[in-house]
Amino acid sequence: MSKLSIEQELNISRDNLEQLREEIKDIEKFKAEELRKQKISLEDEIVQLEEKKLNIDQEIERERENKSNQINELEVTIKYLERTMDSLRVGIQTLQENFTDEQKSAHKKLQELLVLNQHYNILSGRDFDSRGEESQQQFQSHEILEEDQVNMDRFELYKKLKDEFVGILSKNNRKFDSHFIDNILISVHQGTLTLFAGMPGSGKTSLVRILMSALAPKERIREVSVGKGWTSQKDLIGFFNPLSKKFHSSSTNVYSLLKQLDWEHEKGLFNKSPMSYILLDEANLSPLEHYWSAFYNLTDNVANTGAGMKIFLGNSETIEYSNNLRFIGTINYDQTTEELSPRVVDRVNIIRMESQRSFDIAKITDSDIDSIKLSFGKCREIFGLLDYSNKLDISIDEDFEVRFSQILKKFEDLRIFVSHRVQIAIRRYCKVAKNLMYEQNKPLDYCIAQRLLPLIKVQGARAKSKLKELRTLLDDNKYDISSRILNEIIMIGEEGEMFQDDFNYFLTLSHV
Repeated sequence: MSKLSIEQELNISRDNLEQLREEIKDIEKFKAEELRKQKISLEDEIVQLEEKKLNIDQEIERERENKSNQINELEVTIKYLERTMDSLRVGIQTLQENFTDEQKSAHKKLQELLVLNQHYNILSGRDFDSRGEESQQQFQSHEILEEDQVNMDRFELYKKLKDEFVGILSKNNRKFDSHFIDNILISVHQGTLTLFAGMPGSGKTSLVRILMSALAPKERIREVSVGKGWTSQKDLIGFFNPLSKKFHSSSTNVYSLLKQLDWEHEKGLFNKSPMSYILLDEANLSPLEHYWSAFYNLTDNVANTGAGMKIFLGNSETIEYSNNLRFIGTINYDQTTEELSPRVVDRVNIIRMESQRSFDIAKITDSDIDSIKLSFGKCREIFGLLDYSNKLDISIDEDFEVRFSQILKKFEDLRIFVSHRVQIAIRRYCKVAKNLMYEQNKPLDYCIAQRLLPLIKVQGARAKSKLKELRTLLDDNKYDISSRILNEIIMIGEEGEMFQDDFNYFLTLSHV
């Protein structure tokens, strides 16, 4: 290779080297520019984050001050309430002492009056040591001959009972859905106390009178008009006077019926005798758990061989009967009545009476009603009563358990406790009703309406949301009766004038 060609290649290589150096400089400038831009972007982002942190710190400080003020206000309120409570406690103690003094004074005056009465009896020739009124009562057997019912099964017995009752209702211008009549008969006999609720004039009392007259002879029926201010069982039954050593029955005449049932229990005549019924008209004019206390404690008991339902009336006075007595009450809800306590609601069915447009009260009479020949023994068989039974069978089917569990879950979400007592009562009702009612969804529908919805007493937006979820579940399962009542609870709660979103079953009773 010549010297000239080598020099040419060397020059070309120098040119290429220079070009590469220029390209490297351009790349370094580009990278530097990119790094500068990234640095500026990061610095801006850091500034923004610092501003956000500052805003958050300020917001936290404001919230801290706000909570601190709220805590201070609550502490002031708590101290005020504590002072108020102490003042009320002192006032209550004073009232109790005054009341005790008044009781002692009244008791002393009563003793003086009784002494004067004895002196008067001596002077007037009266025998004040004569036997009490209870010894003068004449007892009679009401045993029913049931030859025509010997070969009937439970369903046939019930169909005969229902057909006769429907005929009696029809004669008295009362027409109801078939499942409503089923519900009345099952509820009244499975529970010690059943309450009918509705507006005045809806026919509650007249329906109960027809029901009692249809199921029992008049000698086994008592109609009690509950008085305002009743405080104990002495107002309903009577009281034992420790001074005269006698039991004085109240004007309700309930005591004489209890003595008749006691006699039947002693003689072993209860199984073939009719049930007995007591109407408590305007039952919540006074607190039920006060004047009805003798029976309140028996609602969970059953009668067994050798051990009936016992009521202690004072001294050695005891009534024992075979759980063949049922109470049926009518209630209204207004400023003149007492609110039912949770303990009472937990033990009763509350049947709502809708006003009937075709209902003519002038055509109602019980004077010509012949009682249906139905014994306590047949009632036990038809309605699955637990008395004189060896076992409690409340198993139904898987479908029922699924549907019932869904309902219980909704009440759990509402933070409403459904007691074991209520759950057993619902299962007992549905086990019997599923074989007696034509519409299979109605047993649980009635149980929700009568045993679960009366437990509703909740407040707030969260409760409203959960109630609407429950209403959707009721609608999906076609529980029309309970869905309609729940819809009223929600509507009245939303329209509340005093408390917004106050949802209470009993507020709907004046809107039935």
